[in-house]
Amino acid sequence: MKKVKWILFSFLLIGGSLLLQSCLDDDDNNDYNSLAITTIKVKAGQDYYFALDDGKKMLPGDTTSIHNYLVKDGQRAFVYFNLLEEKKEGYDYNAKVQYIENILTKSVIPMDEQTTDSIGDDRINIVDMWLGGGYLNIEFQLFGTQNIQKKHMLNLVRNERQ
Repeated sequence: MKKVKWILFSFLLIGGSLLLQSCLDDDDNNDYNSLAITTIKVKAGQDYYFALDDGKKMLPGDTTSIHNYLVKDGQRAFVYFNLLEEKKEGYDYNAKVQYIENILTKSVIPMDEQTTDSIGDDRINIVDMWLGGGYLNIEFQLFGTQNIQKKHMLNLVRNERQ
């Protein structure tokens, strides 16, 4: 009986470690290895590159995975990519772009007597905040709802009330 328990324990240990290995190895499920927060810089027409927040430049050397992306100069974006080995002169990185997701950017809204009633007061939790690429980047959490009728708007305001 002791031998059966030992064999069963060994089988569960080996089988469990193989199952956990497959759950932890998520690289096969992603088409990209890296993510960057960038600002799109248009050189001419649809010719563009990504300005990284640390001042480096990344060339979208292979864009076969993205289709119908409207390039806009100054657009902030999350760029999912894989680095290519071939270097290009004038760029710090050369990348195969897998996906681009635009980031909403806004200006600061002055809060005065006229706008006080239109500014919401839902609380947010700021997870992280940093300056990069000339922008104030804020990672936040918002207590939301599954109700699609309830809309949320987030703005950074400057109090100009006396």
